Amino acid sequence: MIDIDADDPTAYGHAFADVYDEWYHDLGDAGLVVAALNQRCPPPRRGLLELGIGTGRLAIPLSEAGWEVTGIDASAEMLRQLGAKRGAQQVACILGDVADPAAWPTDRYDIVLAAFNLVFNITARSRQQQLITLAAEHLTSRGLLVIETDLITPSGTGARHTSPSRVVEGVTIETVIDPLNQLIDGTHRGAGRDRPWRLRYLNTDQLDAMATVAGLELADRTEGWSGATGTSGPPRSYVSFYRLNRR
Repeated sequence: MIDIDADDPTAYGHAFADVYDEWYHDLGDAGLVVAALNQRCPPPRRGLLELGIGTGRLAIPLSEAGWEVTGIDASAEMLRQLGAKRGAQQVACILGDVADPAAWPTDRYDIVLAAFNLVFNITARSRQQQLITLAAEHLTSRGLLVIETDLITPSGTGARHTSPSRVVEGVTIETVIDPLNQLIDGTHRGAGRDRPWRLRYLNTDQLDAMATVAGLELADRTEGWSGATGTSGPPRSYVSFYRLNRR
């Protein structure tokens, strides 16, 4: 396992920018994201801010659907990949750390979007709280903070332990789990080099508590972007929709 600087917001981009579109092209249907956000926020709109915009997997389809999209990402490599794509010129990009107030624009938005475990990629609790608080401060009166998170339920005891490695399409994935601190350190070994990553996972109760501290309340939560209830076991992911607390 390779050590990484957990406080370095550029680490994920350094590790995955060159393979992100190849490895995660089937991550999910962007059309479902567009439909879910359109349904909850009909026109007229005051724009959408995507946190961790990456290579534009969601930003470009949202822009093409009529949203005025701004995105923040700490990875210059990710933003270069986005900038080379058709439709990228319609998306405003900011290079910066999403948990740093200095990176945020002064505008307010009808949607602040944190997709695909973006909140979990912030590996300190205080910085996760800072991000959610910043999002609340940048919402319009009818705005929504939308957070997509995997349902992570690590096995084992409270002690730090190594999970069995697994191979997915030729890439070996190794993980070390620290349940006490809710951390997962991983390495993808493939495509020419080792690619380390770290997550600090939260359950939905913890996420809701952070939202409450930020002055938000849960408006809705769905299983994935389609909102479909699975029949073959627990949901794999949740999408949480938070609005400004109206009480």
